This record gives sequence, C-alpha cells and structure tokens, in this order.
Amino acid sequence: MQIVAEIRRSVGQDAHGRTSEAGAVRPAASEWWEWARCSRPDVDPDLFFPRVETKKDQVGAARALCGECPVARQCLRWALARPELTGVWAGTTTAQRRHLRAEAVAS
Repeated sequence: MQIVAEIRRSVGQDAHGRTSEAGAVRPAASEWWEWARCSRPDVDPDLFFPRVETKKDQVGAARALCGECPVARQCLRWALARPELTGVWAGTTTAQRRHLRAEAVAS
C-alpha cells in the first residue's frame, strides 16, 4: 500500500485521504526533468504519446525506457497530480493512472 500513500501525498491528501490545505505537490520540471530518460536528445517524444494506447509495441518501448529512468518516481507523482495528462508517464498509461487515483481515493 506504499504506492497508495505516495499517490495520496502527490495529490495533496494525508494518510486518511483528506485534502491538505497546501494542495497537490507539483515539483517544478527543472527539479527532476533534466534527469529523465525521455528528455535525452536521442529519444523521440512521440514514443510516449501513441495515437492509441493499445499500440503495444510503442507503449512497451516507452515503458522500457521508463523502467531505466532514475526519476520515474517523481514523474509518476507529477503525472498523478495532473489527471488531464495523456500518454505514457513513468511507465503508466492514462487508464492505469486513472485506476491508481481511484484506488487511492477508495482506500
């Protein structure tokens, strides 16, 4: 359940699911983005935004890169705090992040 606790913190909730006054934790991109594998100049950003998220090859390639990323945790927190985001972030699809958010709220 550690992931649920992290999700709650990332969306500004305490351990009991209450929203904090400070709101969501939203780190500035400069704090971690420069270390992300996807920000390297040899990586095509379109890889992370397949037209259809069921394109297994493209999503799989994006996830593989995320699996090597030293800032995947920060990326996931950032993406979970932004439900409007689409594409692959921290190795998760839009649908997976929606599910993680719902799980965090339900528990």
